[in-house]
Amino acid sequence: MKDKLNGYISIYDPSSPPKVDDIQKDPRGGIQLVIIDNYSSDKKLQHDIFSHYFIRGHHKRLSTLFLTHSWFATDKLIRLNSEYLWILKANSRRDLKMVISDFSLPGITLEKLIRAYNEATKEKGQSLLVDNVRSVLRFNFNQQGITFND
Repeated sequence: MKDKLNGYISIYDPSSPPKVDDIQKDPRGGIQLVIIDNYSSDKKLQHDIFSHYFIRGHHKRLSTLFLTHSWFATDKLIRLNSEYLWILKANSRRDLKMVISDFSLPGITLEKLIRAYNEATKEKGQSLLVDNVRSVLRFNFNQQGITFND
């Protein structure tokens, strides 16, 4: 499979992930997708290597997905430079509270975030999208932001 995808996908050794400057440029000049999976417990790699994907990656035409089981365990530089957050399963109220403090979400309180999360994820496989670019909450990929009837 790796041979068939050569030229379309690069797979790096998980024990020594590349620095942001070492990612090969797309010869066509396109934006590249970087997926970083399951480094929640490696604080040093998060801070020393992966945070630079979020700080400088867009200048190198990289879009980065950081998959984690804990928002709390994610390096602060990554959290503060993230534009979108998909919440499939919140481990704790502490994680949701941290989302409120890390993102610019005017008018969204912790209680509203919890309500939106519970509604969005009541069916298995569904998620809550926290859109830090537009400062809204959305169900899955819906374009329409969540409205609250207070």
